[in-house]
Formats: sequence, C-alpha cells, structure tokens
Amino acid sequence: MIRTFGLLALTTLPLLSEASSLSFNAGAFNEPKGKRYGAEFSAWMEFDNYTSVRFSGLVFNGQNAFQNNDAFGGFSIAGFLHLNQPINPYVGIGLQASNTLYCYALHDSEDEADGDYQFTDEECENSKQSVLAIYPEAGIRFNLGPVTVSPFVRRYFDTHDNAPVTNAYGIQFAFRFVL
Repeated sequence: MIRTFGLLALTTLPLLSEASSLSFNAGAFNEPKGKRYGAEFSAWMEFDNYTSVRFSGLVFNGQNAFQNNDAFGGFSIAGFLHLNQPINPYVGIGLQASNTLYCYALHDSEDEADGDYQFTDEECENSKQSVLAIYPEAGIRFNLGPVTVSPFVRRYFDTHDNAPVTNAYGIQFAFRFVL
C-alpha cells in the first residue's frame, strides 16, 4: 500500500512546475487524549491564490487501539482551498498511508471482553498492518514574510480498527520560496 501511495506522489511531482510558491514545513501533532503524538515533514505547493497541495512524511509514536506502544511512519498527500491573505485560513482533505502494529491473538478471557486485556509482546511482534486514512483538515497559515506558522486540526477516518476515528491538532513551521 505504501508503495502505491509513493507512486501516486511521484506521478504528481510534475505539478511542481505549475506551482507559484513552495514551502518546506516541519511540525508536530498530538491527539487530545495524549496517547499518540508525532512529527511531520512536508512540502507545500501553492498553485494560485486559492489552491495548494502538501506532500508529507509522518512519524507517529504512542499507543494503538490494542494499548501497545508503537512507533511507525507513513506518508500523506492533501489538497487545500485557502484565501490569499497574510492571515490565511484553509480547509482541505487528505489521504494518509502507514503501517502500525496489529495484535492477532484471540482470547476468551473476561478481561478481553471488558476491554482490559493486554496483549503480550509475542502476540504483537512483527505484526504490522497497513493503514489507510482519509482526513479533513482546517487551519490558519500566518504568513510572516518567508516564514509561515500554521496551527491545524484534523479528523482521521481509519480504514482498519487501529483507531477508527481520531482527532489530532498541531502546528507547522515553514520556510516559503516564491518560484
């Protein structure tokens, strides 16, 4: 799945020649309950005063749906509509692909029925699951000359039971280049 996602990103790279500006971003995000957090490194391309695309590499850390600690990475592509203002609100939709732990053992204990069962390391070892999530995102880009600061919020809709619906909030810092 990640290879397919990478090919999709590569096929859209010719869009770079159409971009009016390019920014390189670094950011951090967290879930409101604080069980997972991460970092994002991306390239944001603006095509005109109202549309843009972002390609991102993501790193997550924290507990998955099985309450196991997991560190994993992924990729994201998103498209946005925005205003052409120094304080620039935006909305968009994105697609994220990654791999996460998937614990495969089934138990008949009362603890599992109550949701209190903790999987052992052997049950989760080498059990990566591909995850594809779609997410709407809203934020504000504060354009401060060549530097941009962008607080944002996302709502992930996961295709697996890892974390079916997850909110995340964060901030990105960018250096912008006019092409």
